[in-house]
Amino acid sequence: MAINPITLTRPTPDEAPLEDKLNESLVRELLGRARSAAVALLGTVWLLWLIVGPATGRFVTALFLALVAFTLIRVVGAVWLERQPRERIAPMLAFAWFAAMSTLIGVALGAIVLASYPAITPLGVALCSVAMIGINSGALVSLAPSPLVYLLYVGSNMSAVTYFAFAYPLAGQELVFQVLQLVYSSALVVLLRNVHRSLRSSVLTRLRLATSLEQLRHTQAELVEASRQAGRADVATELLHSVGNVLNSVNVSATLVGDIVGRSKTNNLSKVVAILMQHRDNLGPFLREDPRGQKLPDYFAQLVDAVERDNRSVKNSMSGCRWCQS
Repeated sequence: MAINPITLTRPTPDEAPLEDKLNESLVRELLGRARSAAVALLGTVWLLWLIVGPATGRFVTALFLALVAFTLIRVVGAVWLERQPRERIAPMLAFAWFAAMSTLIGVALGAIVLASYPAITPLGVALCSVAMIGINSGALVSLAPSPLVYLLYVGSNMSAVTYFAFAYPLAGQELVFQVLQLVYSSALVVLLRNVHRSLRSSVLTRLRLATSLEQLRHTQAELVEASRQAGRADVATELLHSVGNVLNSVNVSATLVGDIVGRSKTNNLSKVVAILMQHRDNLGPFLREDPRGQKLPDYFAQLVDAVERDNRSVKNSMSGCRWCQS
């Protein structure tokens, strides 16, 4: 995997899927801290001007003005970028712009050191060195999201201070001043590494939690949909069961009615009607004298009883089928 320019590290296998979101979060951290960093820097630069201003000329004044201008441009641009929607800002482009502005600020500070130290007193050199320590230490917090930006920022002024520590050491304090400068420079690198690691770990933890929450929401949505589908299936099963019961009841009732109709004495009624139609011209003598005609009154009496009995049986069969009644 390639080295991440923002963190100056190779992402681990578990960090690789979150690298884009990590870069975006770190750039947002840089932009968000630019305002407080600008206030601290301008305050320290004002103190630095009070130290070196009386002993320097127009060139150093121009460098101070350039430093203030670069600082204001960086903070205004950072505020503008921070307020833009995420989809409108490319994190790496914003990072490149921020790194360039930070480099210009660091170069301006280094140029002020190079132009001022030869013209000020040893006490002024010591005070300027303390001011530079304050500037670099404060930037350690605001620029911790990106070691590269911090190194670009402090590289020029730390190189300038180190150069004067060895080229123009304070009389009587040569070795002490040089050792302290080297120790301080090394300590800054170690502190930067630790602070950046802590910040990056915090951001990664936040991103992992956000990813886990998103996965939980997705899983919850799937469970809700599955529950709804299961509910629909239960309703369909219950409905089919109810329909089956109704159809079974209708089938039983229809079978019973069919049996009743099949046994009904009205099945022979068409034959009786045919006999009556044959003797309709002499119906009276046929009913009195013919043996078949003499049986017809008894047949019709039995037929009435049979029809009433069949009607009662059909009603009883239908009473067991609520669907048939409705």
